[in-house]
Amino acid sequence: MSKINQSFVDNGMKVKLPESKTLNISAFEQMLSLKNLTNSYKLYWFAAVFDEIRKGNVEITFGNIVLMMITRSWYSIAAYRLNLGFMDKLNDLVSYIYERYQLAKDISRHDLFSFLEDLDDREFETRLTDFYKYVPFRLISPFYPEIKGFKDQLKNRKIEELSKSNDEAIYQIYSPEKKIIINNNWFDYIYKNQVIISGWYYYKLIFFLQKRNPSIPAIPYKLEAPKKRYLKNAKIFWSKIIKFSPLIDICTNQPISSDNLSIDHFIPWSFVLHDQLWNLVPTFQAINSSKSDGLPQLELYLDKFCNLQYYAFITALEKKFPMRLVEDYIEIARDIIFSKNIRSDIFVRNLKENIIPLYQLARNQGFPVWEYPGC
Repeated sequence: MSKINQSFVDNGMKVKLPESKTLNISAFEQMLSLKNLTNSYKLYWFAAVFDEIRKGNVEITFGNIVLMMITRSWYSIAAYRLNLGFMDKLNDLVSYIYERYQLAKDISRHDLFSFLEDLDDREFETRLTDFYKYVPFRLISPFYPEIKGFKDQLKNRKIEELSKSNDEAIYQIYSPEKKIIINNNWFDYIYKNQVIISGWYYYKLIFFLQKRNPSIPAIPYKLEAPKKRYLKNAKIFWSKIIKFSPLIDICTNQPISSDNLSIDHFIPWSFVLHDQLWNLVPTFQAINSSKSDGLPQLELYLDKFCNLQYYAFITALEKKFPMRLVEDYIEIARDIIFSKNIRSDIFVRNLKENIIPLYQLARNQGFPVWEYPGC
């Protein structure tokens, strides 16, 4: 394993967000500094902003952000009564909605958001506005160290003023209009690095929740309602690849056919919570079952995995696979997705830059390393 790879997987090594010559990444990291998170507000406010950026939105209302905070935390609170922190108002708000309206514990985020958007409830509206008072301002306060020493009643005004004066923070605040506007430089950074930032965020959230709920096991499984994993496109994709050339399982070195094809998540689904093609690998059912929620040994399997992904990606482009089967790769290589001439080293570098930080975050969270019995 290369030195750069090893540096990510050594125990205790801190995973850093991608660097930038123009952006204050240190302040970005400090926004969700675990030692300063006494309540959940900053975590869920950032998550809502992050989701909107991934959708391509730059202007976001306070109201929509808080509704998304509710939908993100709903399942953890309604189904498992997870504690979000002492006197946490988000905890209270979700509990109020759940108890008053008797919504399903596993209601989808989309359906819950639609319900809340149309809800006519004065008490609910009052509680919503509680989150407008401090969270939008305090989340981006690490970008403005000059506010240190200001009295609380003056901090918000100063942070808003500073946010409009430059593009230092990730967004500008417009409190009279109750909205934020994402700065272009931060939009580009977050959108480009969304895979790593997503893993970084989930690590923070899982750590935060586990610390406040030490007697509750398997916190990652309690973040979202169980849903059927959508692997149909992945099976179609790899079955089509097999038609052009045999595939070799990266663990057993045995050939895979369409008849014995199984799809596995390289980084466990219970950590990434998605079925993106760039994290899926063809294997056998026995291997898939044995690995379960374990992490593969990077020194044994990472290069094989990346090379297999590159071969499949290039084949899909050359054979003109439908775009719906390859669009997942946009997340890891947005600028080269349509290039048939992409070199393997460039593709592999992009893939590793996304896989390795996620691996370390999952490892730090306690996901075990799996060893194939035949190794």
